[in-house]
Amino acid sequence: MAVRKYIALILVFSATQAYTQKQFQFAQYQQTALLFNPAFSGIEDFVDVKLGYRNRWAGLENSPTAAFLMTNMAFRISAGSKYKRRGIRLVEPEAYHKLETSEEFQWRKAHRQGFGAWIQQNTNTDVSEIGGFLSYAYHLPLSDYIVWSVGASAGVINAKLDAGNLTVSDPDNDAAYQNYLRDGGASTDAIINLGTVVYSRDWYIGYAAKQAVVSNISNVNNFRSDGNSITHNFMLGITYKPKYGFLVIPGAMVEYSANVPLSYLLNIRVRYEDAIWGGVGYRNDDAVNLSFGLYLTSMIAFNYTFEYSLSELSGLNSSTHEIILAVKLNNKNFSRAYMW
Repeated sequence: MAVRKYIALILVFSATQAYTQKQFQFAQYQQTALLFNPAFSGIEDFVDVKLGYRNRWAGLENSPTAAFLMTNMAFRISAGSKYKRRGIRLVEPEAYHKLETSEEFQWRKAHRQGFGAWIQQNTNTDVSEIGGFLSYAYHLPLSDYIVWSVGASAGVINAKLDAGNLTVSDPDNDAAYQNYLRDGGASTDAIINLGTVVYSRDWYIGYAAKQAVVSNISNVNNFRSDGNSITHNFMLGITYKPKYGFLVIPGAMVEYSANVPLSYLLNIRVRYEDAIWGGVGYRNDDAVNLSFGLYLTSMIAFNYTFEYSLSELSGLNSSTHEIILAVKLNNKNFSRAYMW
């Protein structure tokens, strides 16, 4: 129990540093891009709904967990090209890819607005957070095959500390600890995130300033200490189309803030049509992962990631499991998912 109290106290104080990727860290970032960068709002040509759950270090007692429910969609505000020959996908894969290059991306030439919303919840030993956000993005065509999107998201996060299992050497004179105990150890922040993405049919590159604006709106002094600094997020991906209906998709995500060490995730995925995909990834804080996904129906996809720690926790049954259920709604153009 003493070890658990020590670990809990460390995690509590690390949680006050910032609401960062470290606290809500999904390996399938391409599935959850909107959570990191609001400019991805409306990048798909359908109503995109996702439900996700992640259990980090599953073999440890009270291990960190994260969950979300998210949706986003686009509204066209100028005319764009319509699709033709929609039934060619399964019977002639190569012809479909040719049409995808020449026609399917054309709808993005329209000026579009993207809207998104999500709720998220995560626990980290004796700290729990729950929040909700709304996002907006404007997509501006720069050429026939390049689009620039800028976006913002705004929401609130309520963080609460369960201090029942924590001990400190001098609680009465520990200002940080006393801040936690006020008002039941809860604090609520209003947060604004900003982002931009430039993308084409074959690649994307994005930057986001997470926590660009943070304001404490509760009655408690902000117990996030000096952790309200901006988290810088960079995300990129490339799609390569070899023969026989396969897509090869390498990608990377990097995050940095003044209070958290630089974190990056590298991965590569291989997808066959709209049927199945698999991939491998590496995180610089000593973790590797294996992922796969498959379409249960033309509208519903199941995605799973197994992450194995290479750190000193590797001998403590510290594997991580991540599940994301993705649903396409109102997919009138039978569009392939751009991000997933």
